[in-house]
Amino acid sequence: MAQYLTLDLDPVPVRLAALGGDDSNAVFLIPPVSEADLDDLGMELFRHNIAPTTQETFRAKFFDEIYEIYEEGEADELANMLDAHWQAEDQHKEAMDDWQLEEDQRLIDIEMGAEHRDPKPLPKRLTSPRERARAVSFAEDLKQKSRVLRDFVVEMQTYSKRASSGLARIILSGWEGLETPFVKEHGIVPEETYRALRNEIGRAAIAQLELAVVSSKVLERTEVGNFVWPPESKPVENGSAEQNSDQEPNDGNSTGSPTGQTPAEESAKTTAESFGSTGSFDGDPSNNVSIPAETLSAAQR
Repeated sequence: MAQYLTLDLDPVPVRLAALGGDDSNAVFLIPPVSEADLDDLGMELFRHNIAPTTQETFRAKFFDEIYEIYEEGEADELANMLDAHWQAEDQHKEAMDDWQLEEDQRLIDIEMGAEHRDPKPLPKRLTSPRERARAVSFAEDLKQKSRVLRDFVVEMQTYSKRASSGLARIILSGWEGLETPFVKEHGIVPEETYRALRNEIGRAAIAQLELAVVSSKVLERTEVGNFVWPPESKPVENGSAEQNSDQEPNDGNSTGSPTGQTPAEESAKTTAESFGSTGSFDGDPSNNVSIPAETLSAAQR
């Protein structure tokens, strides 16, 4: 039988400012989250099928759509072109990472009193600007032709929001004073129940509730009362992570996103390894299950 996350600390009654604060009849029961619990929450999200997209899935989805839309001969050519582009981007990223490590060490050495030395030249790209432009343009055209890819991009963009609501559904131990009955099945509040709760209390209250849930690790077990929205913690309205915008010197090394939509999602190492970009068209989204950084940063305040 599956074992689900058990939060051992007694739940804290929390009232939300958006629902009237101390005057509200709505009370949410939030057990404080320990550091050990945080370590398990990323895998708990995965257990409930809330996970970022892997690199393999991201790339495979594009290849599948190429063969759905184009004839086999042309599809082979386009798929090979895209594959070569991704491989070149992978190699360039690896070279840039190595360059950055050496550059960091150079600056440390100089700071420690070593003789000044100039930085090494930036690694050159393995493909021409024209080849990269062709790959990016083709990806944009494919996105325009494929509803499947557009839906897939939306799914990637909304991972941060899905993870935040997923954490609330896992951690919450109850609520009172609302028409929506509290239900928890297999260690999580069902989607339909949480949707009914959101419809009842509204977007602002749900946003405050989700922030209160991840902030519960710093609540005292005896603390009761109003959850006040920290001004610096207010999330982005659309709930999506910021776009990658890596800048390099103007030598043809700059890249952009062909979809213009997929976000970068970074993860704090508190729960799992950092995960990479779903934004730049190098086919390199997250490989690891984790909790978005903006979610954990709120918890760590």
